[in-house]
Amino acid sequence: VRKEIKFLKLVTDHNGPCEIGSLFLAPEYRKEGNGRFLSLARFLFIAERPRRFDPTIIAEMRGQVDEQGKSPFWDAIGRQFFDTDFPNADYLSMVNKKFIADLMPTHPIYIPLLPKEAQEAIGQVQEQTKPAVKILEEEGFKFSGMVDIFDAGPINSAKRDQVRTVRESAKAPIIEITNDAIASDIYMVGTAKPEFRAAKGNLAITDKGVRINSATALALNARVGDQVRFATLRPKKKE
Repeated sequence: VRKEIKFLKLVTDHNGPCEIGSLFLAPEYRKEGNGRFLSLARFLFIAERPRRFDPTIIAEMRGQVDEQGKSPFWDAIGRQFFDTDFPNADYLSMVNKKFIADLMPTHPIYIPLLPKEAQEAIGQVQEQTKPAVKILEEEGFKFSGMVDIFDAGPINSAKRDQVRTVRESAKAPIIEITNDAIASDIYMVGTAKPEFRAAKGNLAITDKGVRINSATALALNARVGDQVRFATLRPKKKE
């Protein structure tokens, strides 16, 4: 008789991947691609300074937690070892993670032994997190096979140099700043100066450099002759 049974095993990484953290954009600004820009502009910074970042990048996605702070995965496992609710444990983990290693079980946890609600939460995200997952998937992030120890949210990962924004970004000098409208796709544009700034806007690419409008230049605090790194805000449509 042969039967495969999935299980969870605690993994501790003291060195390794670069993690991009959570971002919060106020609801009134969630329009015109602002959320996407806020998420992806970081990759322009990474593309400009790759040696500062590990070759692997991860993103911990928020697992299934309801408005009252209740997590089915936490209630099934974490609460059995920590006498506290999920929001407090989540806060404590940001202050000091040592208590996780001290109290969480090191033996495998067989998934079929968990309550059905907890099983179904493994690797799943809450509704508000789905747009962020989609954006990162378009950039090349995939499920790593690891989940968060508290809410079982998926940990997605990608190779630094294979992230779409990093891979497709280019660098060129500004040759003109104009008040005229520029017909183009929306680009993310980041500075190459020690003070990093990024903005989104239209951009014209020529053999000698790029043309940007004055609003973008003002946001970047950039002048003609400055080097900028740029990439399209959205992946180019495949032919």
